[in-house]
Amino acid sequence: MLRIIPILAAIAFMGGCVTGLPADSSIPPDAPPEVRKNIKMLYRGARSRGQGCYNLYMLACQGADSSAAVPWLIVLLKDDSYTWNFSAWNLLDGKWPWIRSLPVSWRAQQSLVVIGDPAIPDLKRTVDSSPVAKQRERAKDVLASIQTRRQTTKPTTGPSP
Repeated sequence: MLRIIPILAAIAFMGGCVTGLPADSSIPPDAPPEVRKNIKMLYRGARSRGQGCYNLYMLACQGADSSAAVPWLIVLLKDDSYTWNFSAWNLLDGKWPWIRSLPVSWRAQQSLVVIGDPAIPDLKRTVDSSPVAKQRERAKDVLASIQTRRQTTKPTTGPSP
């Protein structure tokens, strides 16, 4: 039992800060307050970064302009830290906590897909010039997902068929 404690402590403190995030002073002042707040969450630990990405995803789904967060989300495409979510509920319902854990990069990818067209120029630059292979591959995946989403999303205006 005592051997497990250092392992759990190491897991709990994994996912420190990510290198390459733009300075927090470069957050656009004209960005919506909710977007600014969630960009600031991306400077904390892995769990906060995952939550910030999820919040940006939800804001974009609701139609808020989350495009100000694109440079931060692109940097997080290389973040493989997991957003560990240990809670009593996970233990009570008999499911292991890490089943619900996702890498920050996956959450960033989903956010970029929902933001869509405003992210395309930065994603293309990342594909062309990023020195990190994982980041390039994930940027290609996001571009493909945006294209697929464009093709499968039906317009919500106009006469119905």
